[in-house]
Amino acid sequence: MNIISTLSAALLLASSVFAGGATIDSTDYLPLGHFHAWEMIDSDNFVTGGTQIVSVKKTITDNEQLRYNVRTKVFDEIADVVFQLGIEGENAYLYGARVVVGDVDFGDSDIKVDTMLFEPKVFLGSTTTTLDTDPVVTDVTSSIKFKIKIGPKSFGGKVDVAGTIATSWQSVGDVDTPLGLIPGSDLAQLTMTFDFTYSSQDEDIHEAIEDESTLKTVHATLGANRGFVQIDGAGSSAKVLKRAILTNTTLGNFPPLTSDLSQLTIPTPQLFNLFLDDSGESGLTDEFLSMTDLELTQRLGGKTELTANIDVNGGVTVPVQLKGKTKFKKDGSALISLKGKTPHPELFAPLKMKIKSVITADSTELLLTYKGGKDPFGSPILGEVMIPIAPAPVASVELALNKLLDVKFDPNPLKRKLGAEGTLTVGTKIIPVTVFESLKAKPGSPATRNYSLIQSGGSGKKLLKFRASNTDESDYLVSKMRGSLVGLKVQPDVTTLDITMDAED
Repeated sequence: MNIISTLSAALLLASSVFAGGATIDSTDYLPLGHFHAWEMIDSDNFVTGGTQIVSVKKTITDNEQLRYNVRTKVFDEIADVVFQLGIEGENAYLYGARVVVGDVDFGDSDIKVDTMLFEPKVFLGSTTTTLDTDPVVTDVTSSIKFKIKIGPKSFGGKVDVAGTIATSWQSVGDVDTPLGLIPGSDLAQLTMTFDFTYSSQDEDIHEAIEDESTLKTVHATLGANRGFVQIDGAGSSAKVLKRAILTNTTLGNFPPLTSDLSQLTIPTPQLFNLFLDDSGESGLTDEFLSMTDLELTQRLGGKTELTANIDVNGGVTVPVQLKGKTKFKKDGSALISLKGKTPHPELFAPLKMKIKSVITADSTELLLTYKGGKDPFGSPILGEVMIPIAPAPVASVELALNKLLDVKFDPNPLKRKLGAEGTLTVGTKIIPVTVFESLKAKPGSPATRNYSLIQSGGSGKKLLKFRASNTDESDYLVSKMRGSLVGLKVQPDVTTLDITMDAED
């Protein structure tokens, strides 16, 4: 089956193994960020050698945990491969992999392959990883969904995956790069061995793949706070690090930058966060409908969600999800609009639930109404449950940014695109955000800067836009700001903003 051989072949990176045994913080060797990219060049020709880019192409959020899709082309005859990586506390994980196929193996056909997500997530290392020890082996299951279009016809299917992924770190020797000789003491090799078998519920697909298997080992030489330092690149030519865009710094040749924004405090006197009151933790009921395990979440764009488990008449428990939004009004109140529905085995019709309440920072309850068709006697099923809440006022929000840096390797020195990850502190909530900047520089004149802010891993909706100009740290001036945060329109007096600048390069 071509799709399987393509996936199998794509799991290849390589470098050499040496003796060692030190302890490293392996999370420093995967400096993952929204704009991170590594330009690699042939190891035997630093001047005119062939180059390729390894980059973070997408950031997603899963249960408020950031994951980064790292994309690279390994060999000429193989499509790009994406590894989904992330760091949770003191541990690094591999969540999944995907082959970005195009015309590989199928001529002019159009092929789409979904990400193969591993269950459970695969442990890669920790802040106290010992080099040159036995691999950590994780038993995993997954699936591959694919769709192939040949001319006007298309077909697709699902392949189930089972097997193991073994991970370990080894010490390595020095690596010579255009950035200079990087000592082996600052490097380590991550090794991942994939041992998979395949099956499918579709008999035709299963017959084609039942004898297929994968036993591939992936090696990557990584540097502390550098990421990729050496790989086997496209065309089977070893490649080493030439330049990199990382958190708070770039490596290699980039034009200098002037001082830029680092922290910003924005007044939001009408804003409040919405929390469930602890009094509802033991469950809520109106004697017919009972709700337990309630969770209430809000996104920066105003989207709001309530999840819970419900039962009727003490019967079967089913999950329910109410989705909607929060929208603040000029008088300081907020309209909470949520709705959802779910079938329930004890009802003849789906249970429809709705919240539509205007609340203030002093409110203590949200009114939830529901209806579920008619009972066996023909009487309508309807009712209401009061959900205890505890709004928390937010007088101001604080934006903290990593250093704003070029997001391309060869920027136009007069018209540049910059970016940085950061956090927006909204009361007790700390929300990952990403800021983009368009910088125009003209010799002898202040640089003009236009910023936009999105919630990391979200839809990409621009929540806040503002403009500034400066020649150095001393004359930075915000001239305009507008946007919406958690459903509140934000258009502050820019002269009142508390601003902190970073240092010039």
